[in-house]
Amino acid sequence: MARLRRLKNELFRFLEHIGLPTKNNHAERQICPTVIMRKKAMPTAATQVLGIIVFQTLKQRGLNPIEVIQKTLKI
Repeated sequence: MARLRRLKNELFRFLEHIGLPTKNNHAERQICPTVIMRKKAMPTAATQVLGIIVFQTLKQRGLNPIEVIQKTLKI
């Protein structure tokens, strides 16, 4: 119940923004193979898989992953 109260503003955001999907199935399906690979991978490979997930997420958001990572790391 506490989580519902905390997320109440986000729960129905799709009603306020036309075209916003009502479910996150697409996003879930996009990262599913990578998550499975991460769970099966050895700990050292898990870091690499996490990087792939971040990269894919940034691309899906229409951002340039290289630029975002460089700005974040201040390279």
